[in-house]
Amino acid sequence: MSGRREPFGISASGMNWGETAWEDAIDYPGAVQIGLGAKLLQELPWSRFEPHSEWVSWKNRNSPEKPQSAGIADLIRVMYLPVCDDVTVRGLKANSSHRAFWFDLLTGRRTAIGKINATEKGLWDAPLPPLGGQDWVLVMNEEKP
Repeated sequence: MSGRREPFGISASGMNWGETAWEDAIDYPGAVQIGLGAKLLQELPWSRFEPHSEWVSWKNRNSPEKPQSAGIADLIRVMYLPVCDDVTVRGLKANSSHRAFWFDLLTGRRTAIGKINATEKGLWDAPLPPLGGQDWVLVMNEEKP
């Protein structure tokens, strides 16, 4: 990292990743947003997460941007959604119940979706998030009977 007293400069590969000191960059909006995401993950058993891109898809979209998902099967799912229309959650247990909320990556605010139920095919169509035009995270916890 580049610091005010010790600039990093050019790396061994010849690249320069910017001259902003970490002491300044830590207050940039992107750094704040990374901190909000880290705070969310610290509340979850993230070290046990496995990637599951098959858990989430868009129903009616052919786009290079793809939603991503990770979690622990039959316990928790965390889905990153670069675009939040027509989202289908897949691979749920048939007729299972879950609690879900939207996580705003810009503010850290959570908006409860409440209890949701999977279909007989293990699908759930997520509602639209509170605001459009930005990235969101959808978090789901399975309710045990």
